[in-house]
Amino acid sequence: WRGHVLVPAYVMYLTRIADFYTRIPPGDVTSILEIGPGLGLSTLAHMTLNPHLRIVANVDIVPVLYLSTQFLRSITAIDMVDYRQMRERVTISIEPAERKVRLYQMAPWQLPKLEGQIDYFFNAFSFQEMEEEVVRNYAQEIFRLVDKGALIHSMAQGHKRGAGGQRAPVTLEFLTELFSEKWPNVRSIDGLWPRLYGGDANLTRLLTVG
Repeated sequence: WRGHVLVPAYVMYLTRIADFYTRIPPGDVTSILEIGPGLGLSTLAHMTLNPHLRIVANVDIVPVLYLSTQFLRSITAIDMVDYRQMRERVTISIEPAERKVRLYQMAPWQLPKLEGQIDYFFNAFSFQEMEEEVVRNYAQEIFRLVDKGALIHSMAQGHKRGAGGQRAPVTLEFLTELFSEKWPNVRSIDGLWPRLYGGDANLTRLLTVG
């Protein structure tokens, strides 16, 4: 692709993010927040497809965060601020870097310290693994920080009942109702990801103000 060899897993992430940018102009997205970005392929997909992107804030559990930090640190276009640098900070102020994408790699307990304005929020299939009250707590922080909208991928019926000790599945209906409190315009996305990678447009929710 454009002279580069890409692994299939990365192309799958590209299709999900490409579907988003067919609905939202890249110029409207200069900053993003993602909870559960995996090993960073979602971050790289945004950087590949959106030349306007300046700030990324990623939140993940510490073992995965450590691995993704080591991986993303190798990307020269990223100005990395890892969780260890922010460990003692009372507040974490969002600031762009000159000529690079500034990436904040944060543990979950650091999110309440984050200050600034972010354009869009993303989550793919990790909310369904949590408890409802945990998702509600995350939502309050997201509403505080994020302005324009959110893209959520989740199984309609949530995680397998009882998996990981979860008391009740977090369903896509629950997530849609919760996040539409701030972004009432709700759409599904039928695009490259459903057509090429066996996904389902009904598992996506793009939520915006209007």
